[in-house]
Amino acid sequence: MSVSKQIGLGFFIILTTVFISLFWLNLKNTEAYIEIQLASHAQDTATSLGLSLSPHVGDENSLPIVETMIQAIYDRGYYKSIVLFDNQDTTVLTFNENLGQPSVPEWFIRLVNLTPPVAETVINNGWNIQGKLAVSSNLNVGYEKLYSVAVKSMVIMMVSLIATIAFLWILMNKIVVRPLNDMFVQANAISKQKFDIIEQTPSTPEFARIVGAMNTMSQKLAKMFSFVTKQSEQYREYAYIDDLTQLGNRRAFQLAFAKLLEDKQSKTNGHMLIVRAISLGVINRKQGANYGNDYLVKISELISTFITEIDDEIAIYRINGADFAILLEESDSQKVSFIGDQLIQASKRIDKNEYEDGCALIGGAAFCNGDDVSLVMSKADSALTAALETHERRVILTNEMVGLSNNEWRERIQTLIEQQHAEFVVQPIIDVEKNQTLYCEWYARLPDKCNSVNSPMNQLIPASIKLDYIIEIDKMIITNLLKTALESEHDIGLNVSRISFLDGEFQAWLKDLLSRNKQVASKLILEIPERTLFHDVGYLCTFCEELKVLGVKICIEHFGAQLAGITHLRKLMPEFIKLDGRYIRKIDSEKDNQLFVTSLLNIADSLSIQTIAEMVETQSEFDWLKDTGVQTMQGYFISSPE
Repeated sequence: MSVSKQIGLGFFIILTTVFISLFWLNLKNTEAYIEIQLASHAQDTATSLGLSLSPHVGDENSLPIVETMIQAIYDRGYYKSIVLFDNQDTTVLTFNENLGQPSVPEWFIRLVNLTPPVAETVINNGWNIQGKLAVSSNLNVGYEKLYSVAVKSMVIMMVSLIATIAFLWILMNKIVVRPLNDMFVQANAISKQKFDIIEQTPSTPEFARIVGAMNTMSQKLAKMFSFVTKQSEQYREYAYIDDLTQLGNRRAFQLAFAKLLEDKQSKTNGHMLIVRAISLGVINRKQGANYGNDYLVKISELISTFITEIDDEIAIYRINGADFAILLEESDSQKVSFIGDQLIQASKRIDKNEYEDGCALIGGAAFCNGDDVSLVMSKADSALTAALETHERRVILTNEMVGLSNNEWRERIQTLIEQQHAEFVVQPIIDVEKNQTLYCEWYARLPDKCNSVNSPMNQLIPASIKLDYIIEIDKMIITNLLKTALESEHDIGLNVSRISFLDGEFQAWLKDLLSRNKQVASKLILEIPERTLFHDVGYLCTFCEELKVLGVKICIEHFGAQLAGITHLRKLMPEFIKLDGRYIRKIDSEKDNQLFVTSLLNIADSLSIQTIAEMVETQSEFDWLKDTGVQTMQGYFISSPE
């Protein structure tokens, strides 16, 4: 029971007891007063009537006169009985008719039970006693008067009780309940790292001091959390961002590229381009480092602008003094050649006379999942050397893998969508402290029913995005998942593409589907890429809150790859985050990654968000993560997909 209800109930009991006591006391006082009044009235009547009858009592001839006088008094209705006795106590006249029940409830008569005495007076004629007169008042009049007083008293007291309780309730809510509720809401917000301030200060000094202390604490915690978050962002910038160009540095490139080549689940293929600022040495030698820096900034802006127009998810890095690297996942040789040609043409537009060796040089090499990093880098360096001798100023070494054309991919994707069939492989995410499964991530496999061959997901998904089928693919996968989800012993994690998650039509479809399948919704954990947070975070948070109402949980995967993830984490408040695998690889020996991961763990823990380490592949990685406090892990070392 809440404090307001407890206090209100206490006041109600006390006030009710007081009012009942006052009512009963008032009733008994009135009862005693009416009994006295009835007795006094009967005595006064007996005395005055006795004096009036004294000349006639004892004379038999005057008996009609006596009877008439008594009858006149009795008929007024205020008396129950009037009895005349002679001097021998013999009854001479009696007036005692049945007056009936008073017009009050019987329970009231039993409760009150008036018993006024009978008033008597002696009738004298000179010095001789002629008789005695006994008068008893009519109790019906007393009951009716007392009942009327009781009803009026009850009404007045009930109105007073209700008014008093209402006043106390309003006063309680204003003085006690509202400040307590404000502090409760503020405390809950603080636990979720939302440092709100109570604007309205209570009028009660004690509560005002408490609210002031809470506001001060909230402000200090807000500053502390902002400092920790900013510190983590600054450390990431220091460790993984190039100071001059604000692109990823060589360390970030090595982590990202190694992850692409070693990710056994995604099995990503693609191309790596190296753009070399070929005239940097000449400019530094003849014009100085400042001019050289300006030259590098221009090239970095050129690359960033051009690549972002193609795809804002393509990563760009500055890997040494004059070289920039571009990782093009799931790209064919035709697309890579086009990008290289366009970059060279764009570089010529900013070329100057002082760029004696030209503005830029491009070399590239294809890579496949499982390749060695040094081997791919060696191929790219060879391509750069060869590019020096060509007129095009770019050379890209490709594997010339046989792939499907756009029309062929379109036909295959349309066939898969028409078949509406998906199968799944499952990889558990384990709570290593409790030695139990937290949930299982389901990876879709889309076999063609005609030939029973699985479409390679690392090619199918990019093709679906390119040909605008990704939303239909996601819908098909989710629909198939619902068919077997209830059979799963554990909760289910499912990846949803950024494009689908931010699409209004897909959002409406998903909410409608899950509202009709609430049992599945309560088992579902949607994993969305961290890059999704680069878009309208308010719009994204609204959608996530609507999903949470249905029982869905949210996980941000590849967390830490972008600064936006840390900045917007407090707004979204997901249930889980998955640390990007690039920071987990060889973390037992990588000091920079250890510091960054530790800072992310501290932030997530302060927000009560559970942290998952993905791509845990070795015993040493597992041991370091467990010792550092990472309770939940996923990877081939933990369990392979089945």
